[in-house]
Amino acid sequence: MVPGFDRIKDVHLAEKNSSTLTRIEADFYKQLRSFIEEEREKIRKKMDSTGISMDPTDLYTYRNLLTLAKEIVAMRAQKIVKMAIADAFTGTEAVLENAVDWERELYWDVRKRVERVMSYVVEEDRGTSLNLVRVRILTDIPVFVGPDLKEYGPFRAGEEVPLPRQVAEILSKKGQAEVMR
Repeated sequence: MVPGFDRIKDVHLAEKNSSTLTRIEADFYKQLRSFIEEEREKIRKKMDSTGISMDPTDLYTYRNLLTLAKEIVAMRAQKIVKMAIADAFTGTEAVLENAVDWERELYWDVRKRVERVMSYVVEEDRGTSLNLVRVRILTDIPVFVGPDLKEYGPFRAGEEVPLPRQVAEILSKKGQAEVMR
């Protein structure tokens, strides 16, 4: 079922007035896209042979619809990103019950990147006591578990990262990284 303009305004208002994600249908964005396409088609059908619509209210309504849609996406994305950053720092995990698929992916992408930066900064700072060495990654490496049972990666060729000496030596022997001096 395609949402109407009233449903979209309700979702927009709810997101605007809540600091957390509000509940939407799993296919809300798909429905929203269909509604936008329907409204665009209505305007096209009303155009005369020159491509001009004589009813400016349709265009005004359509522009408002686009604005609401963009703001809904932006508000929800901002909430997701804030949760991901906060959780990366605290080590907790947000309850994403009101998130849809792409929002869950965004949460985990952001969280992993923030954790990676934090790990780099903290481990770089404590590098001597943690026996870390700096390596240059020579080939793309997917996520793997090291001998210390910690997860590493993914890494891209050309990256320079701090790694425990034992992990760095393994990657170096495999020709996937070089220890920097």
